[in-house]
Amino acid sequence: MARPLAKSPFVLLALGLWTLACPASLAEDDDPNKFIKQITQLSLEGKYQEAIPLAEKAVEIARRVCGPEDLKTATSFHDLAELYEAVGEYAKAEPLLQEVLRIRQKVLGSEDFFTALSLGNLGRLYDQMGEYAKAEPLLKEALRILQKVHGPEDRYTAAILNNLATLYADMGEYTQAEPLQQEALRILQKVLEPEDPDAATSLNNLAWLYDQMGEYAKAEPLYKETLRIQQKVLGSGNPGTALSLNNLAELYDQMGEYAKAEPLLQEALRVRQKVLGPEAVDTAASLNNLAML
Repeated sequence: MARPLAKSPFVLLALGLWTLACPASLAEDDDPNKFIKQITQLSLEGKYQEAIPLAEKAVEIARRVCGPEDLKTATSFHDLAELYEAVGEYAKAEPLLQEVLRIRQKVLGSEDFFTALSLGNLGRLYDQMGEYAKAEPLLKEALRILQKVHGPEDRYTAAILNNLATLYADMGEYTQAEPLQQEALRILQKVLEPEDPDAATSLNNLAWLYDQMGEYAKAEPLYKETLRIQQKVLGSGNPGTALSLNNLAELYDQMGEYAKAEPLLQEALRVRQKVLGPEAVDTAASLNNLAML
C-alpha cells in the first residue's frame, strides 16, 4: 500500500524578523522582543506547540502597541500562522495569512517584495489544504513580482518556484513540476552555501518529485544528500532530520529494501516522539509508516 512521501514547503519569511520600539511604560512581561526570541528558538527546535501560546501573546501585544494595521502587527500574524501551519491547523492559519496580505497590499502596494511573500505564503497554505485552484494564481503572481523586483536568480524567487512545482506535483502534473523544481535547486545551489538548509529543502523536494514519478534511482542520492546535510546542520534530533529519515525509509520500502527502511523509520519515530511528543500528527504518521512496513 503506497504512502505519500513528505515534501517540505518553503516558508518565505522567517520568524522573528520584527522588533517593536516598546514604550518605557510597557511591562517587562509584555516586551515583544523577549517573546520573539523564545518563539524563534522553539521553532528551530521543532517545538511548535510550545511556541504557539507565545506567538499568540506577541500578536496581542503588537495589536495593542502598534495597532491592527501596522506592518509589525502583520508580521506577528504571519509568525503565528506559520506555527499553526506547522502543526496542521490550517483553518487557523488561513485568516491570519489573508490579513497579512491585506495589510501589506494596503500599506506597501501590490508590487512590493513583502506583498509577494504574502501571496506566496497564502498560496503555499492553499496547496497544503488541497485547494489547488486558489493556490495557483497566488503563486504565479508572487513569482511574477519577485522576478521583477529581485530578479530570476534570487533565493526568494527560487522558493516560489519550489512551491509552484510542489503544487503541480500535488496536482499530478509532473511534466510541469520537474523543470520548475530543477530550476529552483539550480538557483539555490548557486546563490547559497552548499549546505544551507534551504538548499537541502530543495534537494528533498526534487527527490520527492522523482519518487512520485517512480524514478527511484534518481530520488535515492538526493534523499541521502538531504539527510546528510540535515544531520550536519540541524543535528540528529531535529524534526527536519526526522523528515529526511522518513522519506529515505519510505523510498526503500517502495523499492522492497525493507531491511534498509526499518531502522530509518524507527529513528524517525524516536526523534518525533521525543521532540514533538506522543500526540503529534507527525508522530502518528511515523507510527503508521512503521506499522505498514
